[in-house]
Amino acid sequence: MALKRRTAYKAEEEAGKAEKDKSEQDEMIDVLNGRIHRLGEQVALYDGQIRAQTEETAAAEATLLEATAEMDIVSREKARLL
Repeated sequence: MALKRRTAYKAEEEAGKAEKDKSEQDEMIDVLNGRIHRLGEQVALYDGQIRAQTEETAAAEATLLEATAEMDIVSREKARLL
């Protein structure tokens, strides 16, 4: 009889430990899922910033190209006048 009680007590202890372990794992999964979500939001933000910077760079390069062309025209006109 005592052996059955000890066996039952040990089984209850093991079940309690298993429940505690599962609860800790569930909590860790929730933490990691939250982190995944936040990192996904950061990636989306950075992607948007990269797109905006790429567009700004292209616009700046176009402006620079236009200014260079205008400087060449002015330089040639200056040389022609001198």
